[in-house]
Amino acid sequence: MRRACRDCENLVVRERRKARKVCVPDAPGASSSAQPIAPDASPGLSVCSESERKADSADFDITLDDVQKRQPATAAGDVSDPVGTWHGPRTSDPSAQYTREPPEDPPDREERAEREAQVNRYLSTLAGEEEERGTVRGNRSVALTMARNKLFLAQVEEVAHRVFKDKLTPPEFKPKKPDAPVRRHVHILLSDLHFGSLLDPREVPHQYGHVEEARRFAAVIAQAADYKPQYREETDLHINLLGDIIQNQLHDPRDGAPLAQQWCAALHLLRQGIAYLAGQFSRVHVRATPGNHGRSISRHRERAINQKWDALETMLYHALRVACEPLTNVRFEIPLTPFFTYQSFGRSIFATHGDTVVMPGSPWKTINVANLERQINRINAALPDASEFGLFLLGHVHFGANLNLPNGANVITNGCLLPPDAFAVSNGALEVACGQTLWESVPGHVVGDYRYLRVGPEQDRDSVLDALIKPFPGM
Repeated sequence: MRRACRDCENLVVRERRKARKVCVPDAPGASSSAQPIAPDASPGLSVCSESERKADSADFDITLDDVQKRQPATAAGDVSDPVGTWHGPRTSDPSAQYTREPPEDPPDREERAEREAQVNRYLSTLAGEEEERGTVRGNRSVALTMARNKLFLAQVEEVAHRVFKDKLTPPEFKPKKPDAPVRRHVHILLSDLHFGSLLDPREVPHQYGHVEEARRFAAVIAQAADYKPQYREETDLHINLLGDIIQNQLHDPRDGAPLAQQWCAALHLLRQGIAYLAGQFSRVHVRATPGNHGRSISRHRERAINQKWDALETMLYHALRVACEPLTNVRFEIPLTPFFTYQSFGRSIFATHGDTVVMPGSPWKTINVANLERQINRINAALPDASEFGLFLLGHVHFGANLNLPNGANVITNGCLLPPDAFAVSNGALEVACGQTLWESVPGHVVGDYRYLRVGPEQDRDSVLDALIKPFPGM
């Protein structure tokens, strides 16, 4: 027999309180410690003994059907009860006993099953309505995100058709000795460029718009192209894109240029820079991984832990690869991992932005060498000694440094191209040594000649650099 639900039990309690019954001691001469008579009780009210009350409550088995079948008292001496009808004479004699009639026969099983089926159908309907409401709310959020992404892609497509309408025809590098062995690797580290920042000099120490960012980037490309030209026949170039290529709008939805404009400006500048370097080196290898400023905040509002590659900068890298397809001596590698690795004369190199995987410190603030060494030891501990990484490339901190750690590993952290922005100023960083990193590898030395390519206000005013890298014309 089904037990009554909690609501029905509460109803029974209320019904019993309404019944004007009182309890008296078992013996007429018992002390006055028995439960008091209710205030509204009268001397002529029928009563039950304490032992009967306890016995009745012990075997009081209430069912839903019994509650539904309860009937009000019809006779003057009757008291309504949810289980049965209790009868007793109106007398003050404590020995008077109540008698209980059995409840009416419960409905048959088919009727009960039908009622249960109706309840289940009703609950199923409610559950379906709630699920539909939740789906609508979720679909509305997804639809809004899809609409934003669609608008962004439409803006990118519109600007790309206008900006990249000219065919890419870089000067082709023709080595005097095409089959000359490779004896040198030149590596250039490009990260934290923050294209599209559009810094207002009324708010921050320096102006940094489309013209300034193009000239600083052109100065870096020019220095890389002029590096040891006498060894160009035997040198391969490795371009490492370590993220934060665009400014994005992480700290404020009005930060920098509109997002589509940032994206197109980055593609416009990188395309020219790689094309120019492809005319200076016989073989160019481009590897890329996104940074925290390159993430899609509709997918990763905070730090990108899962599928970091699902980012705006990954889209930028693939668009750049397509734009550089006419450059036959350029090869791209864009892995899905939040890092990439490669070899230089038998030494393994590990590269990541620096906001995940290997985290050197805080932008504009610190590089934690002790913590950095622990992280590197943990990565190399999982590898055979011969496969351990000898060089780690990191961005994010905006400090250019070449560290030789006690564990034998080299760490190169990259600087930034932009001057202090509003975020840096809010942290008290009013000046920074802007620049990018270049170094050379030869057999036996994964880091040989090292150079930090400094840029600053002097390059911002140098209009001659516009001939190398044309500034983004805007939307």
